[in-house]
Amino acid sequence: MKGRRILLDKTELVLIVAGKKEVKTLNLTYEDIQAIIFEPCREFRYFNVVSSERIVINTSQSSHPILYPKLKNKKYFEEYKQGLTRFAISNRITFHNNLDI
Repeated sequence: MKGRRILLDKTELVLIVAGKKEVKTLNLTYEDIQAIIFEPCREFRYFNVVSSERIVINTSQSSHPILYPKLKNKKYFEEYKQGLTRFAISNRITFHNNLDI
């Protein structure tokens, strides 16, 4: 999937979640989002494991967190981080940036 996977508005998010067999679209208001976390991770790239980053979104509509790794979303990843940071602060959502540690 080459397009955007996170679309932002002032009070809601549209998340496109690609699974193994299907693609789901989640429409979430700020009340549905429990936390937004930026954290370091390890990803496979060309038969190697490399250090990377990922976005983790915890919601009340999903039992598992929604993950967006940097290497799979390389083109828009920095935009996602900036937009989600502003979104979390303006809507008073729990926000952790574990990349600066």
